This record gives sequence, C-alpha cells and structure tokens, in this order.
Amino acid sequence: MPNLTMVRILRLGTNESGLYTVRRFSVLSGASLCVLALTSCVVSGDGDAYRTVPPSVAVEGKKFSCAGVPDESVGKMFDSAITYSERTLYWKRDAVSSIECTVSRADSGGRIAVYVSYGRIPDYGDPIDTTNAYQAPNRENFSVPGVEGEGTVDTAKEGGGVAVFQCDGHYVLVSIYPRQEVQGDLKSNMVNLATSMTPWVCGGETIPGRQETLEELERPKPQSTPTQDA
Repeated sequence: MPNLTMVRILRLGTNESGLYTVRRFSVLSGASLCVLALTSCVVSGDGDAYRTVPPSVAVEGKKFSCAGVPDESVGKMFDSAITYSERTLYWKRDAVSSIECTVSRADSGGRIAVYVSYGRIPDYGDPIDTTNAYQAPNRENFSVPGVEGEGTVDTAKEGGGVAVFQCDGHYVLVSIYPRQEVQGDLKSNMVNLATSMTPWVCGGETIPGRQETLEELERPKPQSTPTQDA
C-alpha cells in the first residue's frame, strides 16, 4: 500500500437552523490508491473483502477520513472508489453540536451512499428527523453489549435504512441510501458501524481524528476577559 498524505480544508458557514457549521474535506494522495480531488477523499474499494462491517475497531494505526468514522469499516461496503466529506455543527460558535460524515461513490455526482452523524441529542427533535438520515418504515430494536442505551434500526424494501443508538444525552446514527451499490447486509452493517463508534460517543474515549472527547468538544470554551492598563 502506498504512503498517504492527508490535507484538511476547513469551510465555515451556517445552516438553515442558524447552527454554525464547519466543513472539512479530506484529500488523500497516493499514486495507485487515490485520485486527487479538490473537495473530497477518494479511496479505492476492495472487491475481495468480505462485506461485513465489524462491531468494534482497533483505533491505533487506522485511518479516519471523517473524525470518528473508520475508513476500513466503511470501505467494506463498496466495490468502487468513494469520497468522504465531513461537516461539524455548533450549538455555540466554539461548542460542537454534532459531527457528520457523508460518503459517496466517486462516480455518483455526490449522491449520498452512507451518512453518519453523532453528537448531542438535539432538544428540537429526534436525530433521525433532524439529520440527513434515510427515512424507512420497518423498525426493530437493538442493544450494544456493555453500553447502557437504546438502539433502533429502520429498513425499507427498496434497500435504504438507518440505525441510531442513544446513550446518556448522545447519539450515533448510520444511514444507508438505496440504489447506491452499497454492498453487504444492510441492517447488520448499519448496526455494527454504529456499535463500533460507541466507545467515543457513549464511553468518553478520545474521538479518532479529533484528539478530544465528545464532552470536551461540546463544552463552551472560556472567553478571555479584556484587561485594562493601570
């Protein structure tokens, strides 16, 4: 595998709800693995890999093009090159509300294939209704061993769905869109990817790619007090 170089680009803006947002696009360079793109990371899929996302991940030495979302797990669901785009939403200018990761096939024109969101459970609605999750009608419950919380997974006959796990004021959501050539078992892969992220969403561990815990990111930073010369 060639050496990879990460370049991060930040963009500041606001969404329709007035939340501050920062977009971070990851560009990975590697002659035989990645195609350079201005606003995304392009990674080749491995057609020989078994298409089951693991329910746990080893963070050390692994790549996270979007903070907290393991590339290796996402890559198991694709046979073709994919792009990652990260967005951070703030409830105050310096306090994170949630982090979003959008994954698309490189040849899809930016259409969502896999969408991941995690952070504080919003006061104004359910995470499924307040994010870009694919809405699906058939619901089942799931649990995460050793983690206190509640999980639901919704699926649709056309192939889309969403899994969300809520724990102690936080949530992690994984959604797959239909007709985007996402490989593997829909339900298992959504649940397993969400489960694998609970150590930093629910357990207080450092978020891979951010080097801070979710609680630290959510906490408003102290404002400096102007001083007057005597």
